[in-house]
Amino acid sequence: MAQINLALKRWVWLASEYAGRERSTLAWYVATRRPLPAEKGKELIALRGVVERSVHDIRALKELRHSDPRILAAIAGMEQGFLNDYEISRSEAYAAASSGDYPFDAAEWMHQATLGIDSLLAVATAVSRVADEQAEAAMRESRHKLFRHALIGALALGMALLGVIRVRRTANDLFRQKELAEVTVPPYLRKAIHR
Repeated sequence: MAQINLALKRWVWLASEYAGRERSTLAWYVATRRPLPAEKGKELIALRGVVERSVHDIRALKELRHSDPRILAAIAGMEQGFLNDYEISRSEAYAAASSGDYPFDAAEWMHQATLGIDSLLAVATAVSRVADEQAEAAMRESRHKLFRHALIGALALGMALLGVIRVRRTANDLFRQKELAEVTVPPYLRKAIHR
């Protein structure tokens, strides 16, 4: 799950980074009301390709069985905010790019683009929350296991010490009984006992 979370964060980063570049480039042309030059159009198509591939990879997570509902909700929000709402403004900007007659001003464009990119970043936020909770749960479980093992170790050590103490007592008792027997048994019987 940690690897999936890292991959997802990378895809979100790529999509938001390249969408941000597209946003700022188009914002300049929208603000100046200039048509988009062909070479800039090709550059933006390349940026858009990276964004679309990353968004496709993010959306593929919906197919996994163990995806957290919060991540799935964030992906659904991204689909609405980025693929639906922002895509309308984006398509309008590209449609007007050849003439420079954009249907909105730069502030509107930046606002729409920022909302779309924010919906991408919301996925990364959801992933971070889920990853943090999973890490905390793993730490709690590790602490519980460590405590249980320490308790079992302490019990084993206590039982070992108790066993050593009993063996020592028994050995001391036997030694005392032997000495008592040697002192109290008459010498002529001691020879008979030793044979």
